[in-house]
Amino acid sequence: IATTRHYSHTMSIPLPTSSKQCLLLHALLIASTAQAFAPLVNSRSGECGIRYSLDLTALKKKEHASAPNSKYTRNFPVRKPKRSTTRKSENRGQSNKNDDKYSNDSNNPTRKKLMNELQKRMAELRQKTEEHDGEDAEYLVTQNLCDSALGLACALNKEDTVMTVLDIMKKGGLKQEHSTYQSAIQQCFEVGNSNASLEILEAMKRVGMKPDATDVQLVVATLDRNKQWRKGLELIYDFVEERERSGEDRGVIAVESYDITIQSMQESSSSSSASSRGNRGNSRNNGRDCWKDALQLLENMQSSEFHARPDLRTYHAVLLTLMTAGRAEEATQMVLSMPKNGIMPVAHTYNLAISTCHKGGQWRKGLKLLDAMEEQGVSPDTIMFNSLIASCAKNRQLKVAMELFAKMKERSVMRDTITYNTVMSACASAGKWKDAMALLDKLNLEPTVFPDVITYTTAMRACIKGRNTERALTIFEMMKDRNMDLDVYAYSSAIDACAKGNKWKLGLEYLDEMRKAGIKPNPVTYSAAINACGNGGKWEMALELLSQMREKNIKPNVFTYNAAIAALAKSSRRNMKSKSGEDEEQLWCRALQLFEDMREAGLEPDAFTYTSVIDACGNGGRWQEALDLIEIMQQSGPKLRPSKVSFTAAITACAKSGKSEQAVKLFSDMQSAGIVPDRVSYNALMSSLLTGEKPELAFDVWNEMCGKADAPKGEKIASAKADIQSVSPDIITLTNAIGALDRSPESIGKVDKVFADAVLRNLILKKDSLDTLWEVDLSGMSFAVARAAIRFVIRSASDAVINDGEEIEDLNLITGVKGAYQDLVAKRKLNDDQDTDIHMDGATAQAQIQLSRGGLREYVQECLRTDFDPPIYTTSPKFALGTVVIGKENIRRWIDAQRENNDIGK
Repeated sequence: IATTRHYSHTMSIPLPTSSKQCLLLHALLIASTAQAFAPLVNSRSGECGIRYSLDLTALKKKEHASAPNSKYTRNFPVRKPKRSTTRKSENRGQSNKNDDKYSNDSNNPTRKKLMNELQKRMAELRQKTEEHDGEDAEYLVTQNLCDSALGLACALNKEDTVMTVLDIMKKGGLKQEHSTYQSAIQQCFEVGNSNASLEILEAMKRVGMKPDATDVQLVVATLDRNKQWRKGLELIYDFVEERERSGEDRGVIAVESYDITIQSMQESSSSSSASSRGNRGNSRNNGRDCWKDALQLLENMQSSEFHARPDLRTYHAVLLTLMTAGRAEEATQMVLSMPKNGIMPVAHTYNLAISTCHKGGQWRKGLKLLDAMEEQGVSPDTIMFNSLIASCAKNRQLKVAMELFAKMKERSVMRDTITYNTVMSACASAGKWKDAMALLDKLNLEPTVFPDVITYTTAMRACIKGRNTERALTIFEMMKDRNMDLDVYAYSSAIDACAKGNKWKLGLEYLDEMRKAGIKPNPVTYSAAINACGNGGKWEMALELLSQMREKNIKPNVFTYNAAIAALAKSSRRNMKSKSGEDEEQLWCRALQLFEDMREAGLEPDAFTYTSVIDACGNGGRWQEALDLIEIMQQSGPKLRPSKVSFTAAITACAKSGKSEQAVKLFSDMQSAGIVPDRVSYNALMSSLLTGEKPELAFDVWNEMCGKADAPKGEKIASAKADIQSVSPDIITLTNAIGALDRSPESIGKVDKVFADAVLRNLILKKDSLDTLWEVDLSGMSFAVARAAIRFVIRSASDAVINDGEEIEDLNLITGVKGAYQDLVAKRKLNDDQDTDIHMDGATAQAQIQLSRGGLREYVQECLRTDFDPPIYTTSPKFALGTVVIGKENIRRWIDAQRENNDIGK
């Protein structure tokens, strides 16, 4: 009766509708009486402490052990076969501080009600006893009244009241019947006193009174109310095994008790999963394996005649447990086997199973269940399709999600706003912003379905992922124009669009706007705003936002710190490219400080954090700190192992400091870790070889990148020819390689080979440019590359004249002009028509150029005089100072000299 009363809202059990039916049920309950009574009453606020035997022949106190050592406070003392899969020692030694939370709660309305009821019963007992003291008191004080008072006193842990009632019963000659025990258990359930109900069951066994199924059901229900389902499950197993062993028919525990126990398992598993996210302990100890106990209990119910037969509600309770644990495989198998066990699944059954598949990431099993329900003639509904589409979206199965979306229309299943939002989210995750916008347009045409804030926010996210930030911001402004109730997610997406679109000012305006609207920014909002400031080069503002978070007690997360450190790294990179090339603001030091702050806050830096700090250190020339961080990453777990970007950032740090040996080692470590370097990695390495003056190694790296079979046999950088061939050099590689080789006078021949390779690869002097044989654009080239280009161009012209009979013309080399060379120009004689080049000694010319920070034009003129024999003299037209002209007579004179020497150039 108590089980029905308390759980009728969950289990849909019909309640008695008349007082006559209630009396009948009560009579049936009392009919299963025994012949002796010896309950044990708890004291000291519900703990299992002093016990009282209620046997009239021996009324005395018995001291027992404290709660943790009591038989009924430890969890499952005996491991039964084919029972709970949880280890028996799982909760051993744990206190019962959560036990009897109902009975120990002074504000519990049920407790207050029963306390008033107890006072009325005791007043009635005292009145009857005083009025008829010594005169047939046993006939005036009824068994029912004593049973009721004694049960209330036991349930409320009223020790003195229990003793008083026992004295009254002794004087009246009343015995302790089964109904007395059952009344006590009933009242324990009402107030939620699980410890007392267990003690009463034990007392019944000590006096030889065997509890029946009704008694066990009430105790199990009381235990479940107090989240002590393991003890309740043990009681069920004990009762069934004893009945099976003795052969006595003491009834079958109702299926509702099984259902309630399984439901309690699910609630325990759900709360344990939530707490385990913050406190990662042993999964066996936090209750996340409750699904195993539920499945084992279901199996026993199906296979044993002494257990209640499971019904549809039992399967649903087990499915909820599996869904909480995300056990898709077990849920699928159970639902598919239900028809064999005589239980036909309904739409809700499939909904629970498909939701379990969604949580477990098993979208294929969800589709299998969809096919099975169609075979059974069960029609899927909108909720079921939404769950399947969400599962596909979560696993990036956009095509399958779109097919399910189309199938809903074919089967006339309503597609609601959640359906559209889920499919649009799948499009956003796949970067298909155009498909997401097409769905938004389709939704706007639906007569009964309307977009909400989530719809537009999802559309914004899709546009951001597709790098269409302007469209995302347009959608946000449209939401504002329509006076929609914007939330923190909408504003966060808008600020993220500003970050990706380099609109940091607008992003900060949105941040202020949402504050004024009473919308509290969250860490995601601040992370996006900090990222926007970082992309705009405003590292001071980024750190200010981080400080504001702390002042407002908003805890920064890993992404927030990553955005702030990345802002410092980006700004330090800009400083490196500035005129000074120095990190004058010590941004690398600030990045390291944020790194330490992050760890002190209990946040674990991820690979992006380390990479950003390494980048900042590299830009600041702090190569040793970069190497230390790389070493920490290498010694960490798989999730923190350095990536290609991390290694490249560290190599760049070594390159800036001229530490070529360390850069080469890092490059080798990267390949040993199975990471295939890309062009950026090779360029960083080549830069280190330039600053470290390693021309031979630079030449080897160039040849290996070009995939040359005749590469030198010296020190190799790459580990696999297949990987090298997939990485082609670019103009940066060429500039660094020639820059490294040009510093060694013995490497001029190698420089010419590298430059010839670059021309063949169309990296320089491109075929689709405006260059001709007699006019070449050298502007934009580094000095070393321009020097190599001069030799290549003059040789090409000479070969064309000698071998192909090409007519000699004036050779025009376009260099561009730079106005910072007045010192050098002042030393030259100028006339009205031409700036005639004056011959100088090569060393003197180079010194003059460096002293006056000369431009490319002066450098080219000096190279023509010093690199060629005989020297080649040039002129610069008065109205074309950015051009160096080699007259055709000078070219002819040089070619004739080469014919005599049978050589081209030095």
